[in-house]
Amino acid sequence: MTINRQWLLAERPTGMVGPHNFKYAETPIPEPKSGEVLVKNLFLSFDPAQRNWMVDRKAYLPPVAIGEPMRAGSVGEVIESHHEDYQVGDLVQTTGCWQDYVVAAPGKGPMGLVKLPAGVSPEMMLSVLG
Repeated sequence: MTINRQWLLAERPTGMVGPHNFKYAETPIPEPKSGEVLVKNLFLSFDPAQRNWMVDRKAYLPPVAIGEPMRAGSVGEVIESHHEDYQVGDLVQTTGCWQDYVVAAPGKGPMGLVKLPAGVSPEMMLSVLG
């Protein structure tokens, strides 16, 4: 059985962020529903905004809940699709969190689900093009 390795927010930081703020977990791989795809994350972004998402205060996005995977932009490969516009093997950008697999759909989450343009390096989608 394949597992979904995750890094969860264990406690909100009060100063510098450190390993004590996170907890490792292994969960079953999520199942996509109609209109969704299962993405295997290949690249995750690590951005200054993530520090703000760890704090329990109003911001442009709600804070990451304690016990939830840490939010991050990601680029991955569609490995199962229940959406007519996305095929197995498509490279996509989405909100993948710090985990191996994520269920995504267009319009779902802060980043939705976007196919990578042909010829664009996946790493670039999480930096200058993302």
